[in-house]
Amino acid sequence: MKKFYKENNDLIKLKKFFENLNLFEVDLWPIISPYLYTEIIKKKRSFFYRLSRILKFIFLNERFILRDPEKNKILASFFLRRKDHHQQFLENLKSFKKKEIMFLEGIVPENKIKYFLKRFNIEFIDFKKSIKVKRYFEKNFPLKKDLFYYFLLFRTLYEGKKINNFNKIIKKYSPKALISYNNAGSTEDNALTLLMKNRKKKTFSLQSWMFREYEKLDNTDCIFYDNYTSDYILVWGKNSADILKKHYPKNKILIVGNSKFGRIKKAKEKNHMKKGVVFLSNNAYEKSNLNLIKILNEISKKRKNTVFYLKLHPDNDRKKYLKLISKKNIILTEKFADNNNLFEKSDFIIVHNSTISSEVLRHQIPRLRFKDKHLFVDSENPQDLFENLEELEKLMEKLKNPRIYKKYLQKYKKLYSDNFFQSKLSPEDYIKKIIIDRI
Repeated sequence: MKKFYKENNDLIKLKKFFENLNLFEVDLWPIISPYLYTEIIKKKRSFFYRLSRILKFIFLNERFILRDPEKNKILASFFLRRKDHHQQFLENLKSFKKKEIMFLEGIVPENKIKYFLKRFNIEFIDFKKSIKVKRYFEKNFPLKKDLFYYFLLFRTLYEGKKINNFNKIIKKYSPKALISYNNAGSTEDNALTLLMKNRKKKTFSLQSWMFREYEKLDNTDCIFYDNYTSDYILVWGKNSADILKKHYPKNKILIVGNSKFGRIKKAKEKNHMKKGVVFLSNNAYEKSNLNLIKILNEISKKRKNTVFYLKLHPDNDRKKYLKLISKKNIILTEKFADNNNLFEKSDFIIVHNSTISSEVLRHQIPRLRFKDKHLFVDSENPQDLFENLEELEKLMEKLKNPRIYKKYLQKYKKLYSDNFFQSKLSPEDYIKKIIIDRI
């Protein structure tokens, strides 16, 4: 991520601006920076979007669920609005007993109306604090004073409300350590981490996505490489550790594995390439998704006897993509269809930027990776890449060859072991041991 600052003058200026804003109990830059990365990358925001968020920042605050609260427990935090990630978070911490741990979590959505009513309560911004912050903004704000200026002003005060509420929880229950799910990418996790560090308590962050490196830093994944404030980062395997070691001291990075990614499975003897799953990326890669859909429509025409299951990312607009599918042999899966079940019935997967490209290695299924300018830098297996319809066709035909198929599988075993550490203990027991030994 260090390169990203050098390439973006607005972020350099905003970083200095927020680091010098000494009006809160903690440094605001790590807290607000994940949001700013997104704002700088996605510069086009409507007037209505900005205005509606300003009103939210002034009048509302977020509700959080505190489960099993007692003094001197370990506090575990999760604020991502994703059920699949929430399940992964709980699985990795299931070896902790109820008497050892309490959970602070965001509201996971059911539907939009219920979600809004449950997620927010009425809470005005602190009037005295707002005067001081406003003076600082007026005197020091480094960019143009347009609607974005007011947007950031009230966003700062909104974060102040959350910091204040988290501080009350920490003072009341005196947790002895913090385990956050997404320290680098979550404003809430970072606020809690910094508050706990102020009290000299140990802080840990779990890895929530597969770490990758990119030639062009134009996506929000770059957040992970510059924004960890926790004492320790618990990573899935050697490959993730190697990336983070370029940015952090080695003793901060601990390889622990992940309960979701167990021992490697037995491969099929032969592969007829008759059933496959196409996994789309999140909305940050919408152009890539749309290009991949075009190729999918073309290949499905030519391979009428091949079934292509299309699995959307949870953030994708289901109705939009349903309209883009042109052939009967493309089947849209359920929104939260289980990936393991999809892998079991598939001969191959097609994928772009996703943890899925590493997850599938466990199942010993060929992966065909769509390559464009947004694809992560990866020397794992450049032979499984395609850029267009013709290259995809050749790749699918090539993998029918038993010799080539087995060669790919041998490489997958090595890649999987580098991506996902396997302890003699279960992953959840090993994670607990690593944390307890350091508190």
